[in-house]
Order: sequence, then C-alpha cells, then structure tokens
Amino acid sequence: ADYKGTPSVRTMVLREISDDGALLFVSDRRTHKDDHIRDRPQCEVMFWLPKKNMQIRVVASAVVLDAENDVGMREAWWDRLDTRG
Repeated sequence: ADYKGTPSVRTMVLREISDDGALLFVSDRRTHKDDHIRDRPQCEVMFWLPKKNMQIRVVASAVVLDAENDVGMREAWWDRLDTRG
C-alpha cells in the first residue's frame, strides 16, 4: 500500500487482448479492485516473460466496465473460464 493506505499492487488475471490492443481483466466485485480503479484510473500492469527473463511494465488509464449493466457479459465470461485448474 502507498502512504495513504491505497493498494499500489493488485493481482488480476488478464482474460483477453482485443484487436485494438485493449487489455481486459475480470475481477470479483467483492474485492473492491474496481472501486480503487474508479478512484484512481492511472494504473500500471506488469508482465513477466520467463523465457526471455524480462519484465515489461505498461502505464495507462483504466476504465471499469460494469458487467451488471451489460446484459449477458458476466455469463459469457463465466462460460469462457478455463475449468482445468
């Protein structure tokens, strides 16, 4: 957390990269991660490429899409989750 107690790092799972390069993350509403992003949309994403032994960081502004207001979005993402573990 930063000096104000706001999380500076939150683990999220990248679910999709759109054709235009947007990164789509899906999160459980109960974690309040989306509340933090709404309050502070400036964020940083880090990827680790183990075969290259390289870390990549991307700084950008995030937008929260509310699945409860997008008919069928939540169900579609649950159906797409990998259940193999």
